[in-house]
Amino acid sequence: MKIVYTLTPKSRISPGRRAQVQNVREIHEVIPGSVVRGALGTAWWGSPDSRFEPENQAVFDELFARGMDVMAAIPRSGSDAGVREAAFTPFSWVRCKYLPTAECSSQWHDQAVALLSGSSEWSSTCPACRRPVEPAKRGWNVPDEWSVSPVRTALINGAALDEALFTRPAIVKDVLFRGTIQLADSVDPDAIAWLLADKTIWVGGQKSTMGACRWSAEVVEVAAPGISGACTVQLLAPAIIVDEFGAPSLDLEGAIRSVLPVDSPATVTKTWTRPETVAGWHGVAGLPKPTEWALAAGSTALVEGVGAADVGAISAGLGLRRAEGFGQVRIVAMTASMPIEVAADAADSRRRAPVAVQTASPGLLDPLMDMLSGSYRQRTLQALQTEARAISTMRADSAEAFLITGRLNGLPNKAWMKELSADVQDQILRLLALDDLRVVHHELDRAIEEEMKP
Repeated sequence: MKIVYTLTPKSRISPGRRAQVQNVREIHEVIPGSVVRGALGTAWWGSPDSRFEPENQAVFDELFARGMDVMAAIPRSGSDAGVREAAFTPFSWVRCKYLPTAECSSQWHDQAVALLSGSSEWSSTCPACRRPVEPAKRGWNVPDEWSVSPVRTALINGAALDEALFTRPAIVKDVLFRGTIQLADSVDPDAIAWLLADKTIWVGGQKSTMGACRWSAEVVEVAAPGISGACTVQLLAPAIIVDEFGAPSLDLEGAIRSVLPVDSPATVTKTWTRPETVAGWHGVAGLPKPTEWALAAGSTALVEGVGAADVGAISAGLGLRRAEGFGQVRIVAMTASMPIEVAADAADSRRRAPVAVQTASPGLLDPLMDMLSGSYRQRTLQALQTEARAISTMRADSAEAFLITGRLNGLPNKAWMKELSADVQDQILRLLALDDLRVVHHELDRAIEEEMKP
């Protein structure tokens, strides 16, 4: 049986990512199944109006120890314009990193499709500009405006503690969370009824002022996925994998092979992975959870030759601690005829759409070139190109304006800038402050190529 649950925050929520003692406390923007599971366990025994009655340890053990897999809660924001969910970007997706020309696309492109179709496009460079591609860096991308970072001080007996100021990020209460629970057939009907009943649970830390959520759930019908041939296996949550000796492993291919039937003809063609560590905080015990090596959400494998039995085996998840939502997967059917470019509505919403710009601007660099001579010219142009690319990347990733301004203000302190006159420095800063740097990239490439000619 599959249940879809919704968490509707009544206040801000702040689920801690790990046991941190620094001045900034990181949080989970996508709430792990382990956090939701813990909140349900607390409500089962301790909620004043929603606890399970009558108390029954055997029913609790059957549900929480053996009969329930709680998947991650994905944030979404609803409005009159529709529901917007956090964007998911598999690590097999790439895009042009610098967008130096008008022909470059800001859309994601799936290397798995390119590999399946035998195309070499987007394998390492953008086909329009022949510059390096940028792979997806995070599986889940949550808009910055969905969280806030209030600053507060530690308290002792209600009084502020000196020199104990820290930042505790939190998700705003207008953001909903939705996830799924997979139940075994052996779960007690009374326990299922308790899960389906509306209730209030507390998620994350600082429960005296934050974390209250309204819980609602419903049973959904699940159709067997009709996938055969080729597919991608995408991790929706970190996967904790061990090798045959029980040591931590980052072998996604091996994890998939370990769950396939012995006689399966399926083969893992390629994997795109990124490692991370996962941890947490046990609110009831007041102790940190163990830190584990894991494959990050977004890690992807291209698998060919799969059948119905293979899909069913992989769909159950990969690795350890699956009852806590780790190793949750999504299986996507793939064909060689699929377009390499990902649909526009699946692209990273923070990525600015390309605009039509003039890619050649003769004379743009003339004032700078007239000021430079000798060995300084080529070295300065190359350093300027590096800075222009860095600022373009920051803008494309929606970096805060003060960060870009800070980088520009710090340029005169760099060694290569200190060798230049004040007039040359001013000209460089004017170029880097242009709204669109693609024309600067183009003209710098042309100028550097001319300088390198014998």
